[in-house]
Amino acid sequence: MSLSLGSPRWSAPLHRSRCGASHQRRRVPCQDSSLSATARSADGSAVGLMAVADGHGGSRYWLSDVGSRLACELVLRIASEDLTSQRLGASGAAALEEVRYWLARDLPERLLAALQAAIAADWHSRELPEAHAGEAFSAKFYGTTLALVVLTPRWWGHTGLGDWDLVLLSNDQPDQIISQEAGDVLQGEATESLCLAKATDCFVTRTEVYDLSKYRSSPFGLLLSTDGVRKSCTADADHLALSRFLLEEAQPLHASAAGEILLLDASLDRISREGSGDDVSVALACFGRLRTEAVRRESVA
Repeated sequence: MSLSLGSPRWSAPLHRSRCGASHQRRRVPCQDSSLSATARSADGSAVGLMAVADGHGGSRYWLSDVGSRLACELVLRIASEDLTSQRLGASGAAALEEVRYWLARDLPERLLAALQAAIAADWHSRELPEAHAGEAFSAKFYGTTLALVVLTPRWWGHTGLGDWDLVLLSNDQPDQIISQEAGDVLQGEATESLCLAKATDCFVTRTEVYDLSKYRSSPFGLLLSTDGVRKSCTADADHLALSRFLLEEAQPLHASAAGEILLLDASLDRISREGSGDDVSVALACFGRLRTEAVRRESVA
C-alpha cells in the first residue's frame, strides 16, 4: 500500500515494540508502545501516522505501560480527527507554518486534555494492588514520552517530547539524526514527560515540518525509535548504521509478509539483548524505494 499518487510515494507506515531483555528477566511488563495508521484529509489525501512512546517505569511510574499505550492511541485518534477537517492541497511557507502551529500547539493541548481524562478513568476503574493500596491518583504514575510523525503528499512533520529519536536515511545524502532530545537532558536518565504540568510547552522544540517537494528526486526513509535503540549504540555513527539496517531489513514497501515482521522482531530482540537491555520500539516508512547500503556504495563509486 502507498499513500499518494505519482512517484515516489509514501509507503504505509509500520510499527513494532518488543519487551527488553532486562524486563523479561525481571518479569516486568514492556513500558514501550508504538502504533501506526493511515487516514484521509478533507480533500481526500492519504496520510500516514506513526507514534512511539516510552513509559518511564520504576516504582514511581508503576502504570507507565498504560500511559504509553494510551498516549499512542490518543495522539493517532486526535491527529486523524483533525486531519479530516484539513485540506492538504495548499503549499508554501504560510501553509507549512499553519501545520507547524497545529503540531506544536493545537494538537498537544487536545492530547493532554484527552490523556488526563483517560488516565483518570483508568485509575478509577482499577482495583489497586496491595503495594499501592490507599494511594491517591497522580498523573505521574502514568508518565511517558511520546513522538508523532505525520506523512502527507505535500509535507511531512514530527512533534513530541522526551528521549525519542528520528533518523532520516537517504539514497543520495548522508544519513542524519533529524530530531533527538537536547544533549544536557540525555546525559542523565531524566527526560521530558507527558505527566509534567507544562508538558504542552515541551512539544514546541521537537516540532518541525518539511516541504516534500524538496525530496521528489531523492527517496528516503524515516525510522522513529524509543531510546532503547540509541542506548544500545556507542556513538551516533553506530546509531545511524543500526537504523539503516533495520529500515533495509523491513522496508515498509514490502513489509506485508509475516516473515519480514518476524525478522524485524528478532532484530529488535537482539538489539536489546546485546545492547541496553531496555524495551525497544520503532515506527518506519519510506518515501520511494530506499536502496540497500551495498547498492548505495556501488552507485557512489
